[in-house]
Amino acid sequence: MRPNYRLIAGTLAVLCLSALPAAAQYGAFDDWRSHSGDNGATKYAPIAQITADNFSDLELAWRFSTDNLGPSPERNYQSTPLMVNGILYVTAGSRRAAVALDPATGELLWMHRVDEGERGSTAPRRLSGRGLTYWNDGNDGVILYVTPGYQLVA
Repeated sequence: MRPNYRLIAGTLAVLCLSALPAAAQYGAFDDWRSHSGDNGATKYAPIAQITADNFSDLELAWRFSTDNLGPSPERNYQSTPLMVNGILYVTAGSRRAAVALDPATGELLWMHRVDEGERGSTAPRRLSGRGLTYWNDGNDGVILYVTPGYQLVA
């Protein structure tokens, strides 16, 4: 049986052309709006600021302490920060506060946490959790997170 080269070439052309809209939606890197970076979960940011040549010269720019965001220190930090419109968002502390930080300085811009009382203090999954998420309806953006007592907060 001989291969049908026209069918193979046509299939490859369709596959390549169908990938163009998906690749175009990522465009230039501005933010990290979801757990995996973008809607395609690429986990990739096309930045060239850090290279193999300057990697050894990197220094700590700032540090954010979560010591005052709960009754006990954070021991198992697993939250993925989000960068949305130039602001860094993350959950922090053993009461799982949502915080907004200036990415250049680490300054706390705002913090939100729910006092859940016994519901939160006896919850099986305390600490910072796995993070938060960002949703946009095309006009307004919302940061969402789940409290230790399993309440969804927007």
